[in-house]
Amino acid sequence: MKFYYPQLLNITAYRGFLVCLLSCLLWSTPAQSNDQHWSELAKVIVSDLKDVQQAYQLGDIKAAQNSIIKGYFGVFEGKKMEAAMRMEIGAKHTYGVERMFGQLRKLTKKEDSAAEIARMITAMTQVLVDDASILDKAGIPPEVFRVNQ
Repeated sequence: MKFYYPQLLNITAYRGFLVCLLSCLLWSTPAQSNDQHWSELAKVIVSDLKDVQQAYQLGDIKAAQNSIIKGYFGVFEGKKMEAAMRMEIGAKHTYGVERMFGQLRKLTKKEDSAAEIARMITAMTQVLVDDASILDKAGIPPEVFRVNQ
């Protein structure tokens, strides 16, 4: 019986290389995909805010208010960005951001000027993008805030 040690060594080394490579890929993928989780959510909210502005300029107050509700309840609260902000940035700051959503809704309800609506949306956009960046840099995982874990 011949035993070819060099071939066995190559197969073992190759198998070890593949296992190592697969492990690296599996372990690195979730971290890479979650690096920008909160920034991606902020983009969705900002898109909703742009919808508010467009609808308001067209005179569709109801659609503008629905977009505010969608951004706040659908993403900010619904996707747990609010909870992450409370944990990492603080309750006082997060309450201020929540109030901005409320103020925007009031501005649209009383049919304030389009310029005032645009100013509020610009301010909210900056805050949301900055806060999302803070959450991403802190490495706050979205899984922490799942309901019924």
